[in-house]
Amino acid sequence: MTSEGSIEKGRFVGERGPVPISPATAHHEAGHAMACEHFGLGWVIHAPNDEENFMGQTQPVRLGPPLEGFTLEDAVVIAMSGWAAECHHLGNWEDPYVREGAEHDFIELDALDEERRDPVTERAKALVDVEWKRVKEIADDMLRRFG
Repeated sequence: MTSEGSIEKGRFVGERGPVPISPATAHHEAGHAMACEHFGLGWVIHAPNDEENFMGQTQPVRLGPPLEGFTLEDAVVIAMSGWAAECHHLGNWEDPYVREGAEHDFIELDALDEERRDPVTERAKALVDVEWKRVKEIADDMLRRFG
């Protein structure tokens, strides 16, 4: 991480809140960031800014020309990779929301036709499994910064 708070294709913005960020939140946002990188996007992770320091936000950033072939399903993979990374970290695949913050990602999933939801969710889970080391790197940096 550089002094400006950026790592490779992404950066962190904001300040440490009154309560340390949870590892679940850090892994959730790191899952989104890793998926952005997978699709050739950069990312900005905003520090949680609610009273419980609970809800972070990852914003995809286009690094160059428009992404050819990028689809709605790819965008949903980015959304669901946050949930998948959080589940992987917690070892809990039973509750689809894990915690309240993941509910927002399911809004993206609901934009897909019903028959596409499970395959896209499985893509996100597989991506997180393959890129778990990168998810951990980003989450660890986020915890150092906001934890």
